[in-house]
Amino acid sequence: MASENALWWWSVLAVAWLTCAIFGRLTLTHGWMPHDAGTLGQSAERVLHGQLPHRDFDELYTGGLSFLYAAVFAIWKPSILAMRLALYAFFLAWMPAIYYIARRVASRKAALTAMLLCVAWSIPVYPAAVPSWYNLFFATFGVASLLRYLDTSRARWIAIAGMCGGLSCLAKITGAYYVGAVMLFLLYREQDSSRVSSSTDGRLYSVLLTACLLGFVSIIAVMAVHFANLSVIIRVLTPALLPAAIIFIREWRHVYARPSSRFREVARMAVPFVAGLSIPLLCFVSPYVASHSLDALYRGLIIVPSRLVDTVRLAPGNIPGVAFTLGIAWAASRLWKLSRAERRTYYLVPLALLVLGGALAGRHVIVYLLMWLGIDSLIPLLMLVAGWKLLRPQNSMGQDYQPEFLLLSVTAVCGLIQFPFAAHVYFFYVAPLAVLAATALLRTTDESIRPAAFVLGAGYLLFSLLWIDSTRLYAMGHAFVRDGYVSQLALPRSGIRVTRSDSIQYETLVRTVLAHAHSEYIYASPDCPEVYFLSGLRNPTRTLSELYDDSTGRTQRILRAIDQHEVSVVALNQTPLVGRAVPQELEQGLDLRFPNWTRIGKFIVRWRD
Repeated sequence: MASENALWWWSVLAVAWLTCAIFGRLTLTHGWMPHDAGTLGQSAERVLHGQLPHRDFDELYTGGLSFLYAAVFAIWKPSILAMRLALYAFFLAWMPAIYYIARRVASRKAALTAMLLCVAWSIPVYPAAVPSWYNLFFATFGVASLLRYLDTSRARWIAIAGMCGGLSCLAKITGAYYVGAVMLFLLYREQDSSRVSSSTDGRLYSVLLTACLLGFVSIIAVMAVHFANLSVIIRVLTPALLPAAIIFIREWRHVYARPSSRFREVARMAVPFVAGLSIPLLCFVSPYVASHSLDALYRGLIIVPSRLVDTVRLAPGNIPGVAFTLGIAWAASRLWKLSRAERRTYYLVPLALLVLGGALAGRHVIVYLLMWLGIDSLIPLLMLVAGWKLLRPQNSMGQDYQPEFLLLSVTAVCGLIQFPFAAHVYFFYVAPLAVLAATALLRTTDESIRPAAFVLGAGYLLFSLLWIDSTRLYAMGHAFVRDGYVSQLALPRSGIRVTRSDSIQYETLVRTVLAHAHSEYIYASPDCPEVYFLSGLRNPTRTLSELYDDSTGRTQRILRAIDQHEVSVVALNQTPLVGRAVPQELEQGLDLRFPNWTRIGKFIVRWRD
């Protein structure tokens, strides 16, 4: 009977995985942000031509994905779809990792529900092959490796988790958030293994640990001061402080072994993690060492992005959203005091009706906003519950809570990816981790709470399928607006469906540009790298985004590059998303060189005979 039940369950799981895989593939071609597609495609193509990110062109991210997509282009023809298929391959490997983590901390049904919600809150939301998805995937793989380490105590699993951190950083520097979260977890695990019942001499380790935690907190404080927005502080920055707060309170509340043995225990875990972390990073850095261009890498990864924090930022949520979060927390604290029967009567049944009604009626703006506030409040609420649960004096906080702390730490710290540009889609780059953390936290609660959590998960799964995965990206979090991705972008380097207006605009633009191009180079500005990639023509400058461009002597530098590469046609974006408009001096120089012009949508195309 047991074998039959196991076979039946594995069959259900296989069907669920196949359904999710089909769903992910069907949504893979829907929609785009032209700037994202162009940036990723052009970066990969320049690597394919032998250029090195940061040294030869202004790479917007770390550069690891440019090498991956260049390899994809070398196998298949360059296209937006080719990059998305590479993302899809990681997505297929990611789903079993999600189930493994959820099954490690919950029942089979809860794990399956968590996996389905995680899938709905991943690439179907925005299927572009952007590096933030890889941050999510590698963080998930790393967490799965660390959970395996908890079961086996074999150092190779920590090393694999470190490699996941290195690969994540190569996709985007925000992978460092995962690295920081894992280091906090290792400190937490060391506390569990070093607890003793009697007093010991010396607090050197405690003092140094406190100094490290204060350094982490100071970084968050600087971010809060630099970006003083109440919603950002409460929803994004404050949750990241909780893991450090838990470690600090535990450190001074309990008695631990001698400092020497504690240092050895930390080193025993940290050394393989750092070793694994270093392997992909050293491989990536080696071409820069060989070409004596480490200064260009440092500038591209550290100096230039730090200058852009003030320029590119967006505050999430608002004061009503904060009030909603605190109100839900207060209601939960009151309902917690009810008996099991009272919870079922006053909590579970009304909740089921509300969530089901909200999921079905999400087309209405008010209902959509209320349901969205529940999504947007997930991480702060998780941290409030975790703080209350793990910091109670009567809580032994023993080894059984290590999986919960690991998931909470990774969720909270990786949630910093929403800083400073917190468009609503950025929440989904960490949302699956939050789902897994919530699933793990349920294991520490009363069983009578779990049906309510299942209702919430199922309701939000339905809401996501109906109203999030098929909405316009700019409307997400505000109202449901049908995406309108009904037209195939009929260009050789596309393979995706876009809006009818985008299809007409870019097809006409590419045809016009190619008709007037007398060399393999064109000039397109500002912030429209998609023109280069879709046309297959090359960029005469090192610039992908004008935000990265040095303004000193910029006009003369661009005009010189245009003349040197015999550019015969330019495309000027009249409504750049985040970049600056074409300077008047540059525009005058282009007018003199390219007297003929036409307008195509948001572009002015100029050429010379």
